[in-house]
Amino acid sequence: MLAVTLYNPKIPYEEIDILTHGSLNYQKSALKNKILRVGLTRIFLVSIDELIRMKRKAGRAQDLSDVQALKKIKRMRRQKKI
Repeated sequence: MLAVTLYNPKIPYEEIDILTHGSLNYQKSALKNKILRVGLTRIFLVSIDELIRMKRKAGRAQDLSDVQALKKIKRMRRQKKI
């Protein structure tokens, strides 16, 4: 697992985590993935469950904290609060 955080030095709270690992089965997870279009660029996003799994595997303190936040988001989605 490789985990990298990129951030905007002008606005430090603007950041993005990039997690990569060889065990992601794209064909299997593609059914749950989302595609975000930004201009002419397509960005493939994994499902929230896959993201939780990846962050657990990364194991960094921030990733483990993110897992808790992602679980809360899942609960809120089930309750239709977001």
